[in-house]
Amino acid sequence: MASNNDDSSSNFFTNDLDRNDSERDLYAILHISKDADTTTIQQAYRRLTLLYHPDKHTDSRNKQLAVDLFIQVKNAYDILNDPQKRAIYDVVGMKGLKAEGWEIITRTRTAREILDEYERLAKEREEKRFNQITNPNASIHATINLTDIFNQINSIDDNNNILPKIETTEFTVEQSIDIPLTRQDTATINAVATIRNGRGIGSLTTSFRRILSDLSWFRIDLTYGQRPYIGFHYFRRITQKLLVKQMFIQHLVLL
Repeated sequence: MASNNDDSSSNFFTNDLDRNDSERDLYAILHISKDADTTTIQQAYRRLTLLYHPDKHTDSRNKQLAVDLFIQVKNAYDILNDPQKRAIYDVVGMKGLKAEGWEIITRTRTAREILDEYERLAKEREEKRFNQITNPNASIHATINLTDIFNQINSIDDNNNILPKIETTEFTVEQSIDIPLTRQDTATINAVATIRNGRGIGSLTTSFRRILSDLSWFRIDLTYGQRPYIGFHYFRRITQKLLVKQMFIQHLVLL
């Protein structure tokens, strides 16, 4: 009889585990419906933890199966007994619980609202990953002429009530993006726009850099702007503080 009970128990555990995987429905793990209330969830948890508790099983195989099921029941309970986690799980599933940065979610929020929140977090993660890969950089430079201010400060005319003239003589915006292609190769896109004395100029440069060794690398630049050109740069490190650079630039004539 004992043998039959062991076989029956073993089959029970095996059948339960056969239906388990990383995405198994948490409600199925607790054997409850999706509209179960908190009391029902807690009762199912107490009943199943008693059933699957490893200390209640002496057979080594059944004991290990009980441990696996006990852990799954505990994980399912931790999620379904938490209103915020349960609301996310009901709409998005387990992948939603892996996302970080959730605002407070309750089951009173609609499925559309929870999905919108998940999509927002996914977009933020994608933007963060993209920024880490491309390493975008931006800079703004301005040259301001304050000569009139200093002239008035140094003036001996106390009756000079004319406001000093402040003039921006140059304003530059620069944006660059590094795009790693392989461990040795990197492409770079650099754009520069400058306004100088009321006149605007700009340039766009695309570069390709390859690391040949720990001591040498080269870069090819192709610039389109007021004076288009193609450039080849070769770098060689001689010592820790000494770097040799060879450069060849050919200006392009656009017809």
